[in-house]
Amino acid sequence: MSIEYLDKTHAKLVVTRGSGKNRERKVKRITYINKRDAERQYKAFEQSVSFGIDNKMTVAELLNWYIDQFDGKPTSKAGYKSAAKSINAVIGKRKAADIKLSDIDRFLSAQSRTYSPKTIKNQLSLISSAYKSAIRRGILENDPCLYATPPRQKKPDIVTLNDTGFNRFIVALDTADPYFRVMCELALFCGLRRSEILGLQKDDVKDVVTISKVRHRVGGTDIIETPKTATSYRTIAVPEFIQKHIKELPPRVIDSGYLIQDGFGEPVTQWWVRNNLDKLITENGLPHVTMHGLRHTYASMLITKGVPIAEVSTQLGHSSIDITLRTYTHLFSEASTASKRISALIDGIMAPNGHQQK
Repeated sequence: MSIEYLDKTHAKLVVTRGSGKNRERKVKRITYINKRDAERQYKAFEQSVSFGIDNKMTVAELLNWYIDQFDGKPTSKAGYKSAAKSINAVIGKRKAADIKLSDIDRFLSAQSRTYSPKTIKNQLSLISSAYKSAIRRGILENDPCLYATPPRQKKPDIVTLNDTGFNRFIVALDTADPYFRVMCELALFCGLRRSEILGLQKDDVKDVVTISKVRHRVGGTDIIETPKTATSYRTIAVPEFIQKHIKELPPRVIDSGYLIQDGFGEPVTQWWVRNNLDKLITENGLPHVTMHGLRHTYASMLITKGVPIAEVSTQLGHSSIDITLRTYTHLFSEASTASKRISALIDGIMAPNGHQQK
């Protein structure tokens, strides 16, 4: 530690970084109260030289610094960059050290007029994580988010297809884009997540499919990564009619190698999935189910068929049986007659070629 005390209230701080020709010497004059205060200021100065930030940085500079040194999953980093844009539009120009709890409360209130509770919670988490990282390095002293209360996030309702909706949905799939039909069938009859389906290559699906990667699109960039948890790695049996539909997929202008492709053969986007699903629902007067709702329908069929909870959890790739129980508790406590008939539909109305029996 290099502190040169000039008098009882002033000192010169010297920090040297690197060696040889790359050696860099930084000097700063300070006013201090006592030696402990001088040492604290030296530590902060040393950190600012090492990391390129100091306690005069703005919120935007703090967030950019935190994101640059973040070494987690690419999807998380891409999500942070997207969240930072929304945050910086409101408080990015403010000095980070001056932000107080009241500022964060006003920020949360302003964001609630535009964003969902889940999005706001993620924004608050990013701000707090950046502050905590700066505090650990002695650059900042307080986290203004410590006692902030994000808006309450309502647990989304589980929307599944009932027996009538299920029947109409699979009939409507016969007129859908063949690639989109296969995607829906993998969700509805194998319980795969959207990101899992979009990560599949052409040769990945035979009589079974092994999930070992997922594909996300964040900020216009495709990111391939491993599943979130170890239990998401799993092997699922694929019904014969889905295998047949895959073999019948028409060739595209180009071939991206992915199982699910758009009209040109490029990897599909989330917009492509949502647009095709909305079109299918609108043109056929179907229930407003989401792609994840098809996965929920698959789970409900297994549960009402009496498949043991441990096997259902394994099929879905849940990290624990508790998650399966919490998500589908209403199905275990009360399986309606209509729900029970859903499971029979696969046996009763699906012919080997995947079409409705006459």
